[in-house]
Amino acid sequence: MASQEAIKNAIDRATKTLTAKPEAGRVTKTATVEWVDGLRCVASEGGFSVTCDMPAAMGGDGGEPGPGHLSRSALGVCQTISLAIAFARHSVAFSGLRVRVEVDMDAGGGLGIEGAAKGYAATRCIVELESDADPKLIDKAMGDAWSNSQIGNVFSQPVPLSCELHLNSGHAAAELRRG
Repeated sequence: MASQEAIKNAIDRATKTLTAKPEAGRVTKTATVEWVDGLRCVASEGGFSVTCDMPAAMGGDGGEPGPGHLSRSALGVCQTISLAIAFARHSVAFSGLRVRVEVDMDAGGGLGIEGAAKGYAATRCIVELESDADPKLIDKAMGDAWSNSQIGNVFSQPVPLSCELHLNSGHAAAELRRG
């Protein structure tokens, strides 16, 4: 397990590098998702993969996490890591950290039911922290963590979304854009 000092040193090195060469931080990341059967698919990126499915009530087998699980988990993981980094940078000692992600949603939106809202209506992160540090220092670190969270910013800021169709290994003329 990396110590707060090791985390702070690594983040300071990365910050120094990307401050000197900002173009090094401007990258395109790609995840590939391949359909397996039914509603099951496998998402892969950078040597890691996760199998996904939908609950039986939605036509899946229910044996794997669905996309909603992954989106909420991605936010929670990013917020937790962002907090751990910010606490290391601000020398906030802690012995326990848990982030719970709650969303308000209408499941009918994903089924195209008329009048049902699509997406999340609200998203909340609830932080449970075990620390004897100065609450003002904790508050400063939390502010830094929230503003620097990549996934948190994806959730809180509209981002253009486009979709290209390559049909039968060719490029289709239609391109869908949202955002």
